[in-house]
Amino acid sequence: MSVNSSGLSQISRIAIASILAVALLASAVVISFSDNANAADGAVSAKKSTVLGADASLRGALCPQSCSALAIVSGFQAEVDGDSSPYRVPFDGNVTKWMIALGKPSASQRDFFEARFGVAPKAGIGVIRPRTVAGKKEYKLVKRSPVIGLNRYLGDVAAIPLEKKLAVKKGDFIVLTVPTWAPALASRTLPNPANPNRPLPDLNYSWRASRDRTVCAKSPNMKNSQPQMKINSTVPYGCRFTSAQLLYRVKITN
Repeated sequence: MSVNSSGLSQISRIAIASILAVALLASAVVISFSDNANAADGAVSAKKSTVLGADASLRGALCPQSCSALAIVSGFQAEVDGDSSPYRVPFDGNVTKWMIALGKPSASQRDFFEARFGVAPKAGIGVIRPRTVAGKKEYKLVKRSPVIGLNRYLGDVAAIPLEKKLAVKKGDFIVLTVPTWAPALASRTLPNPANPNRPLPDLNYSWRASRDRTVCAKSPNMKNSQPQMKINSTVPYGCRFTSAQLLYRVKITN
């Protein structure tokens, strides 16, 4: 889930990111064709590639202005401008690369996050598979990438190639996993005709967090929020936060 820091001289506040967000995400499928010289009938072979989140620019992270960050959580974008499940895998294939856009916290904001969630910002991605147990939807972690340190990427967009591809199946979801903290959150707003200086939250954007729904409104800590990192573990992803965008992309090829 997300947390917010307002600086060193002001009482630090931790806020659930159920407020604002920014642009978004569907998957753009690019199909390239090449002639098969060995095919007697002149058949054409096709290779599919998609980037989950490609329709949104990776910008607008909420740091250092009104700095918010994800903390000790796994999450995936659930809706983008009314398009549900933009991070659902559309075909069997392999994850080959992922990207993350990061804000650059000020020194006092870093102190706030480091004191609560760890000195180094870190992140990785995971492959989760939905299933229904006793009438309730859960997500099983089937694969995950290595977790990487993000310090050198703060204020920039990082492209992370995977040395070992992650095999995925159609219907899987790709989540962003943050074991410490990461300023990879953006807001999504709408114009407010009544007051141009106070935009309205865009409720057509939302993301799901790896928390039980009974603790969605509570400040994140190691007892009520954990990233999903153990292979074969199941998590309900019971918290849904509106008006926000998780700033990551994932490339899949077959």
